[in-house]
Amino acid sequence: MRIVSISAVILTGLTLTACEKYSNKGLSEDHGNAVYQNEAVHILPPKYADMKEPTMDGNRGSLAFERYKTGTTIKPSSSSISGLGGGSGAGGGGD
Repeated sequence: MRIVSISAVILTGLTLTACEKYSNKGLSEDHGNAVYQNEAVHILPPKYADMKEPTMDGNRGSLAFERYKTGTTIKPSSSSISGLGGGSGAGGGGD
């Protein structure tokens, strides 16, 4: 019985040492955050989950690209945006 209790104490001690925080010797505290950032970028937000697929097929896209390369793109129809208002941006200078 004594051997069992000694073994239990040793096993408990070894188990508790495994709970010690992993030591990043020579590494900064934020080491590995790039992995988490990359995972987050590839997760689709719920508000976009019900979006429909694009209606353009490969042939249509290929023709559009050829028109772009040759400078013969189809001009968009004339539409007025005067009712939308205007805006301007100002850049700030840095030190």
